Formats: sequence, C-alpha cells, structure tokens
Amino acid sequence: MLISVHLFGHYSDYARDPISLDVPQGSTVREVAEILAKREPRLIGVAKCRAAINAEYCAATDSVKEGDEVAFIPPMSGG
Repeated sequence: MLISVHLFGHYSDYARDPISLDVPQGSTVREVAEILAKREPRLIGVAKCRAAINAEYCAATDSVKEGDEVAFIPPMSGG
C-alpha cells in the first residue's frame, strides 16, 4: 500500500519531501521507520523520532493505512 512520509529537522536533508513509500498492509509506524532506514541508512534515527499519522501524534505501534501521511519529527533543541 502506498503512503506519504514527511521528514523534519536534519532528516529532511536526506530525502525529497514527501517520500512516496510502498509498505506492506498492516505496517506499523516503527516498521515504516525501518523501511526508510533500509532505503537510506542516514535515516536510521527516525525510529527514535516523534511520529504523526495524518497530523495526529501517534505511537510507534500504530498501524498505517493506504494513503496515510506519516511524519517523523526529531526532538528540537536550541538556546
């Protein structure tokens, strides 16, 4: 099934936004992150990011559906 992935922070430097990603039916957000990391090794840290499905924060164990938009939002810091 096809979903869209949006990356924020420094992860957005490693892929064009949005990423169209074909994932197996019933994939979780964690599995989406793993698929991304296999496709682009510099994205391995997205599994530790806060995630959202269709602009709603979610858990890594939540499943995605066809057409969903998944966002990975790294922690921000500054001063």
